[in-house]
Amino acid sequence: MNQDLTIANIRDILISVSNSNNIEIKDKVLELLKDCAFLSKVEKDIIQTYETLCSDVSGVPTVGTLVAKDQEYTNARYIQDISIVEYTKIFIKNKQNIKMHDMMTKGMSDYISGKIRFDDFGSMVQEALVIGAPNKMEDDIESNLDDTFYEKLTDKKQTEKGIAFGIQCIDEVYRGLLQGDLLTIAGYTGSMKTTLAANLAYNAAVLGKNTLYLSLEVSKEDLTYALLSRHSMSNTNNAVLRSEIQEYAVANKEEFIKLAKSYNELKGKIRIIDEKDIVTYSTTAFNDVIEKINKELTEKTGHGIDIIVVDHIQLLKFNDSKSAMDNPYLLINYYTSYFREKAAREGYAVVLVSQTSRQGYEYACKHQGQYLETGLAEANELERASTGIITVFATENGKQSHEISVQLLKNRFGEKMAQPQQAPLLAEYFMIGTGVTLESESVGPVFDTNISNFFAKQDELVDINLDDILSGN
Repeated sequence: MNQDLTIANIRDILISVSNSNNIEIKDKVLELLKDCAFLSKVEKDIIQTYETLCSDVSGVPTVGTLVAKDQEYTNARYIQDISIVEYTKIFIKNKQNIKMHDMMTKGMSDYISGKIRFDDFGSMVQEALVIGAPNKMEDDIESNLDDTFYEKLTDKKQTEKGIAFGIQCIDEVYRGLLQGDLLTIAGYTGSMKTTLAANLAYNAAVLGKNTLYLSLEVSKEDLTYALLSRHSMSNTNNAVLRSEIQEYAVANKEEFIKLAKSYNELKGKIRIIDEKDIVTYSTTAFNDVIEKINKELTEKTGHGIDIIVVDHIQLLKFNDSKSAMDNPYLLINYYTSYFREKAAREGYAVVLVSQTSRQGYEYACKHQGQYLETGLAEANELERASTGIITVFATENGKQSHEISVQLLKNRFGEKMAQPQQAPLLAEYFMIGTGVTLESESVGPVFDTNISNFFAKQDELVDINLDDILSGN
């Protein structure tokens, strides 16, 4: 049987009780489950059947008896590394959290659509918070839980290998972007947030992962040209500046076609959707887009979307609903919860690009690019829900010296960075970091990591001069 250390379901718990053959454990687990108000009818029926079996044998039914009664138990997992009773408490607490999340999501949806007033929504929030409030059972978990349990969960995550950023200081402490993650990339206006998010999507494409990129600010055409400039850096002898890629397409048609073909031959695809492709900002519209792109990518690559990028989340406050416009703070939190659910329940890796607040930016300006978690604009849900938060801070001097400050502000599964560090930046080529290679599936030497050496070789690059093009030289 599968013995992965993950949150159990009801059959996992009951088959583990039978495997223990311990009446005290059986009595305590059934007591906890019967008191849980958040179980589904199916789960309640499973518990009732188990109780009947217990009564029939005047004790704890064997695993064989369970399997004979219900073949679904053949797929159940034995609980290990923690007591069954404590795991049952975690199961119940997880049910509690899901119920709270669903109540708040429905309340926000009803408020945005005008079905309820703001006061009614506030009452629903209060009710959800009561459901999610700490209680005696949770206190018991915190005091009695085996300390190694969470360590093992963390170790399991750290051993998995995700999409690297190609930024050494980040990749050394963050295990990469994985399925189920919600990663936030935050920075102020002009701080290269889009560049970092698009480079992550590009790295994913190199490694065969598909990205749906919701570009709510930059047009699909502009972002595609920028990514072609980034792709040209895979061969630095033919690199083309981002600012001149469109002119290059006209003046060097055959070379541009080769570049575009090479980009299209990446193992993974980046499907860009901009505001022209979305009738209105709503969860229904986004669900339709995701379904459509999943089908397209499956036909082309054999699998659907792996990563969803939203650039940037604050733009979703410009919703058609007047009631939503009245309270953009709640709306941004609502969409953050929506995309968090896409990650947690449907398995996408989600990247939310976020503005930082002016206060957060001013603090960073005074502290060498350092941000605080409270510096994100209009969305405290981002701070809570993100598995990782990476901030970027760029100055004009930094761009000219080809450096950008990056900081891993939050890392749910490992160390974070107390202070920002410098990363290589080639804004002219829409590139941050050093990229990844398919062979190693990790950070790779896509170009000379010594920026000064790279620019010392500028004469060797294809550096298109618009005046020369116009004059026919």
